[in-house]
Amino acid sequence: MIVDGIDVVVTKKKIKYIHLYVKAPDGRVEVTAPMRQSDESIKRFIHSRLDWIIRNRGKYGNTPLESTDFVNGDTVFVWGRKYALVVVDEGSYGVRIDNDNLVLSAKVTDSASRREEILNLWYKKILGEAIARLLPKWEERTGLYSSGWRIKNMTSRWGSCNVESHKICFNLRLAKKLPVCLEYVILHELAHIRERGHKAPFKAILDEYMPDWRDIRKILNGQRVVPSES
Repeated sequence: MIVDGIDVVVTKKKIKYIHLYVKAPDGRVEVTAPMRQSDESIKRFIHSRLDWIIRNRGKYGNTPLESTDFVNGDTVFVWGRKYALVVVDEGSYGVRIDNDNLVLSAKVTDSASRREEILNLWYKKILGEAIARLLPKWEERTGLYSSGWRIKNMTSRWGSCNVESHKICFNLRLAKKLPVCLEYVILHELAHIRERGHKAPFKAILDEYMPDWRDIRKILNGQRVVPSES
């Protein structure tokens, strides 16, 4: 549902009241509404909260959101760079980059969710390759070692570390961000092996190994725009 130029994901449930959310990490807007709530009344509700939506989306910066239809012309990101999605039927499934286009090969009958699944498998592949290359570098540099890692499509965190097992989980969406953002998350989660919280001792680890981590965190969360290359 598009309201005042904002793409809103609307879900109807067996609830009494309508609820509005602005979700991390990309400022996605979601509404859950009662089953009998009309679309028109939902639009009026969203419009009435427009100032609140804009204010809260500002926390995640002004980075354009990706479209969720997975059709030709949609905007997708890979390692911080924007591409135009091109969907083709080449008889097999796959993803490749061709200049400023990201070409997704799928059947013409495939649903948007199936196309998203194909793209996410590719994201998982390239992110996994990057983690396998960068994690050992940061482990050796810090002397902090994980016991394993996995990739998960998370909605509210870029990463997590089990402080007991030292296993790290990375957000699949990191494949859409600049590589330095992945390095920041790697360091952040490794630091949790030594420090559980985010207080001064934890920040001291980040300061020691990545002095500009605060700026990188802002880029990761869309709170700072990276100048485009001339």
